[in-house]
Amino acid sequence: MTHQPTSGTTLKPKPEMDAAATSKSQRVRASTRQVEQLADLLGQEMPLSLTDSEGKILRANSLFCRISGYEEVELVGKTHIVMNSRVHDRSFMRHLWETISHGHIWQGEICNRTKQGRLFWTVTTILPGLGEDGLPRRYLALRHEVSHEKHAQARLRELLWDREDLNHRILATADDERRRIGVALHDDLGQILASCRMRLSLLSNDLKDHPAQAGLLELRQALDEAIARTRDLSFDLSPPVPASLGPGPAAEWLVQKAKREHGLDLELNVTPELPTLRREQHAVFFDTLRELLANIVKHAAARRSAVSLSRSNDHLLLIVQDDGKGFDVEAARKAGQRAEAFGIASLQDRVTLVGARLNIDSAPGRGTRATLTLPFAKSAHLLSNGK
Repeated sequence: MTHQPTSGTTLKPKPEMDAAATSKSQRVRASTRQVEQLADLLGQEMPLSLTDSEGKILRANSLFCRISGYEEVELVGKTHIVMNSRVHDRSFMRHLWETISHGHIWQGEICNRTKQGRLFWTVTTILPGLGEDGLPRRYLALRHEVSHEKHAQARLRELLWDREDLNHRILATADDERRRIGVALHDDLGQILASCRMRLSLLSNDLKDHPAQAGLLELRQALDEAIARTRDLSFDLSPPVPASLGPGPAAEWLVQKAKREHGLDLELNVTPELPTLRREQHAVFFDTLRELLANIVKHAAARRSAVSLSRSNDHLLLIVQDDGKGFDVEAARKAGQRAEAFGIASLQDRVTLVGARLNIDSAPGRGTRATLTLPFAKSAHLLSNGK
């Protein structure tokens, strides 16, 4: 039987084929006559065709004609190449022929094309019928159509792909909007506040001995705090380390910021070469690491902490751990305290949208270990992201 080859998956026999398919590991002992009798017996039960040793079709039952769109007279004398789907590669066909020509049963999924041009899939079992010389003289192909299942699987893959693409688009759009707001805060509101601070300083100098001096000092302090908070919010919304530089520099910036502002004893280890992330993945990575570091500052009471970035196959592996007081993860989840106590609940949703996983391992008295596993973009290129 000739089919345009592709790598197929060998499947376990369908229940309705068990009577026909014996053992793939043993040489078939069925004679040509027995195979022909089996074709007669199963002719009303399932689509089948019978070929000679060269693969030329001798018989095709009505069920096979129904799914292929051909009349039997159109198939007899031809090989199955007339239904070539161009789905399978040569190695697939080579394996099939090597199997049956040595007298063994072959079973797998085959895609053919109907007379009308539609693809159809069958789980096919090919039984060789041996002649008196012990060589295959007939091949009986028993089929179970699985086109509906195959089309459903393909449609599901399309839907999953569409959903994944939509998720990435949503996150990318949200990241763009966050950056726009962050830049606006820095360039517009930040500049206005800085201008007010300057004018207030000039006014304070002109009114050195005025009774309002104390009030002006309080106002200046409030403006200083507003400027600092605006700057921090701008950095949070629009991180100063772009995705194009890779996750290493982003982690370095966040770690140094946490050490500088909060005095954390924080160690950073980064694998020298890490692929870049898609822009929306980078945003999720950045937000996750920032939130985990903030949790250490707010809740852990840790003496030492560590951040590591490495590659595990096609995934980025971020591990943040501390020797702080820890917590009961399951109890926090059941009590609904996770979002307010540890600020991670919202991250879980965003992490899932980019195909990543965030696992929190902790217990009272033994610290916390958070692991983010994030798939690299397929088109990612390597960068040197040393410490």
